[in-house]
Amino acid sequence: MPRITSYQILLAEYESRQGKNKRFSRRAFAALLGISSGRLHEIMNGRHPITVKMAKKLIAKLNLEESKAGYFLRLVESEAYLRVDGRKRVRPKSTRLLSEEEFSIVSDWEYFALMALAETATFRSEIPWLARKLSISESRVTEVVEHLLKQGLLNVSEKGEFKNTYTSMTTLIDIPSQVVRKANIECIRQAIQNLDKIDVMKRDVSSLTLPVDMEKIPEVKALIREFKSKVSALMTKEQTTEVYNLNIQFIPVSELGI
Repeated sequence: MPRITSYQILLAEYESRQGKNKRFSRRAFAALLGISSGRLHEIMNGRHPITVKMAKKLIAKLNLEESKAGYFLRLVESEAYLRVDGRKRVRPKSTRLLSEEEFSIVSDWEYFALMALAETATFRSEIPWLARKLSISESRVTEVVEHLLKQGLLNVSEKGEFKNTYTSMTTLIDIPSQVVRKANIECIRQAIQNLDKIDVMKRDVSSLTLPVDMEKIPEVKALIREFKSKVSALMTKEQTTEVYNLNIQFIPVSELGI
C-alpha cells in the first residue's frame, strides 16, 4: 500500500483550492504559504524536505483543522526520521511499514508477541507450545497465525516452521491515533499486571519528570526511536529466549498552553 507523504497533503490542499477557483495558480499557493514559487516547486516534487518548524508555519497559513494538522505534522516527523542525517540513520531495508488496515488487524499484543517469539533461538512452531508460552488459548494462537499468514507477515517453511517475513515492522507515526492508543494501552496494561509478578532483577520501571522546551520535542522523539533501535540491535537472535515489551512514556503532566 503506497505511503502518503507530506508533499501529497500539500498537493491535495492546492488541488482543493484550485477546484474552487480555476485561476488559483501555484504561484498564488506559494504566496499563501509565505514561500517562493521555486521553493514550493522543490517541496511538491520531493526535492526539499519539510522541517517540523516549516510544517507548523504551513499549518497556520493553511488554517488546517486540528485532526488534519496533527496528521500532517506526524508525517513530517516521520519523514525527518527516515532521512539520512549526520549519523547516517536510516530504516533497515527489511523493515515492513504497516498500513493503517494492516496495523488495525495485528494491533493486539499477541500478534507482535508471537512474531517476536519467532525470532528467539528457542522458538518452536507448535500451537500448544505457543499457547503455553504466551499464556493464551490454542484457538487464539491459531487465529493469530492465520491472520499473520493472510497479511504476508508470516510464512511456513517446507518443514512446517513459522518464519517472519520481515525482521522488524513499524507504523512510525502514520497510523490514526485511536488505533495506536489501543495498542499503547494494551502494552501499559501488561506492564501493570506483571509489575508484582516479575522479579525486580528481570525488569526495569523508572520515570523522569523534567521541564521541557516544546520546540525540542521532535528531537526527543528522534532520540527515543534511536534508543529503541539500539536496544533491538543489542539482542542477538542466537541467545534470545523470551519476549519483552519496552514502553517509553514521554507524556505531559502539566496543562498545555496555560
